[in-house]
Amino acid sequence: MANRNFSIRDNTIKYPDEPDELNEHVQDPGDPDGLVAAEQRKRWQETHPVPQRTPQAMYRPKRLWPRIIIVMVVLVAAAFGSYWLGSKQAAKKEAEHPKVTRQSNQQQADTNQAATTVTKHYDSSTFTLGFDYPQTWTVNDTPAKLTVSSPATQLVTGTGSKTSVQVVVTIQNHQTAIPGFPAGGAVAALDSDHLTYKQPSSIQRAQTYLSYLSYTGSADLDALYITGDNGYQQGQQIPMNDVTKSDPLISISFNACPDENCTTVKPVTLNAHDWKSTAVSKAVTNLIQSLVLQG
Repeated sequence: MANRNFSIRDNTIKYPDEPDELNEHVQDPGDPDGLVAAEQRKRWQETHPVPQRTPQAMYRPKRLWPRIIIVMVVLVAAAFGSYWLGSKQAAKKEAEHPKVTRQSNQQQADTNQAATTVTKHYDSSTFTLGFDYPQTWTVNDTPAKLTVSSPATQLVTGTGSKTSVQVVVTIQNHQTAIPGFPAGGAVAALDSDHLTYKQPSSIQRAQTYLSYLSYTGSADLDALYITGDNGYQQGQQIPMNDVTKSDPLISISFNACPDENCTTVKPVTLNAHDWKSTAVSKAVTNLIQSLVLQG
């Protein structure tokens, strides 16, 4: 009321924007009953209608975009939380089992590599046998022994470091002693593998054991031998007499290579578990299983 101008006259409040028809009889004695004033008020109301609020105006629809934004924020937060939690669980699993995960991946990669290795066949008249070997390896056949040597390969040693190593498969006639073999016997660095020959001849056994030998009694690997019908569990003693029973005597040894050609070599000890996960180990196993004694 303070913002509207008004005046008081004859105890009556009059606003400047409204007609004073009902009080006209005070000024106009010719309309004592106020009929003229009522008619004027009706016409004034018709020319000055009061705005009517429609139901739509009274009930405006609620705006949806704030809710949409809130839902999007919640979804993004949930997705980020799931990703973060999954990353934490994966990191925890890797921390608890790092060797298992990495070894599984490495074994799969090496298996694929070994499966695609191109091989050649060699028949030895000296030792009357034949076998398949990787075409990048070298065969040296003499009356004393037959060797199949790999190119220099990066392998993990017993100390855990990688070094350039040449793998040598040696085939020789029956031996009564093995140079460097411990007098008290070797120890099985791993459980022996029971291998099946792919195409054994009539004078050849169908299966054989490939044994992993450690000369120091640890889990390090010094050599592998074909041990015929004798298999060993990890940690079990392996007498030299058990090994020398094989005829021919077949062994796998490891030499450190100072250069790519391996002109000067010296024996090296490998990590037994790492050796089994390498492609060169698969190549050696395939070579052994392809052996055929020709009589």
